[in-house]
Amino acid sequence: MRKLVEPFPFVLKSAAVAALTVSLPALAALITPVSVNLIAQGGYTSEGSGVTTPINVTQNLGYGTPITTITPPIGAYLITGELVELIGDSIHIRSGAGDTKAPGPNNLRTGLLGSGGSDKARYVFSGLGIAGANITGYSISTLDTSGAGAGTFSGVIGGTTFLSLADTDANGSFDKLTFNLEDLRFVSRLGLASPYQNFADFTISLISTPITVPPPPPPPPAAVPEPASLLLVLAALASVGATRRLRPAVRSPAPRPPGSA
Repeated sequence: MRKLVEPFPFVLKSAAVAALTVSLPALAALITPVSVNLIAQGGYTSEGSGVTTPINVTQNLGYGTPITTITPPIGAYLITGELVELIGDSIHIRSGAGDTKAPGPNNLRTGLLGSGGSDKARYVFSGLGIAGANITGYSISTLDTSGAGAGTFSGVIGGTTFLSLADTDANGSFDKLTFNLEDLRFVSRLGLASPYQNFADFTISLISTPITVPPPPPPPPAAVPEPASLLLVLAALASVGATRRLRPAVRSPAPRPPGSA
């Protein structure tokens, strides 16, 4: 569906991944695997011809096993240089210009299309979770990984809402992330041998809050007798004492003198 004319430079690719990895602090990691779904209603090849076959493919994503062109089924629809991977509590997406025939002036786009309206071509990440924490938000950074000055520019034209989070099970933690591919417009960088070397890296860092377990409730206080019950107990005790005082004493018989009959 999408073809890259010039391969993405391996040296720049390695440098970009290293820069992203070094810049990220050690944070809580996502529970793996994470389910990734690529959805599109069609698209354009690099020559501008339309493809109407819908795309709806899913695969699992773990640490150290990025989705690239050599990892189908999603990889079958990626162009050389694109990838999806997990880094700590972050999702790293590299997306490239796969279509240059779109209407100008900003005609560098991925080439993946939706059916209009809210049905955008997109990645959907499901089953997101961090042990012992709720996912409460995200921060996103972008880089241009191509040409002179790589790592200095965002690589995409601003003003686009790239993604959204959802709490599908209403438990207070976001567990689904949707990343919009269709509306991405890449900055056309000068000095590139091919427009298909225009890429952008997106690092989506998930913000989490530790789950605090409330302490157990204190034990209930010891039962205190009601005033009426206490009076009844005291009256009973007093009655027992009076009965003992009124009972006549029983005397032992006097000893008999020796020799008496």
